[in-house]
Amino acid sequence: MNLLIFLFVIAIIFCMVIGKPIYIYIGLAVIMLAICVLMVIIFTAALFLLLFSKRKKARFVRIDPAYNSERYKCAYYRISETGDPEETVEYPCIFPEEGVFRKKLYRSDKECTVFLVKRFKRVFDRYAVMTTTLGLFFGLGIGGLLLAMFLF
Repeated sequence: MNLLIFLFVIAIIFCMVIGKPIYIYIGLAVIMLAICVLMVIIFTAALFLLLFSKRKKARFVRIDPAYNSERYKCAYYRISETGDPEETVEYPCIFPEEGVFRKKLYRSDKECTVFLVKRFKRVFDRYAVMTTTLGLFFGLGIGGLLLAMFLF
């Protein structure tokens, strides 16, 4: 993120040195288009992982730091691999947890459905599925609008 801000500032300074304000708008649009392309790539990869995952019944366990980072926390779910409730395995969610409404969103008293990506030892909970879907549509929509702005 810091690299994007740095490139954004460099692009604005470069356009101001040139002296034409139209270049500022074109530069900003190109940066936004590049961000949309990256969003589409990331969420398309997540969609393919979701399509090849297996639906499992799980129970929310806790929210802890994940991915070797203290900055991001994710939800952990316990899944029974064999159907025996005593033999369970914990898997983290593929995306960081939602910081708002934590008590209402993540409830340990109910069983929920998750999508297990066995290869990466991660799960998609319902919020990760919504994030993937909305992120892909948002990236395609905004990217399409910016591309149409360039072409017309």
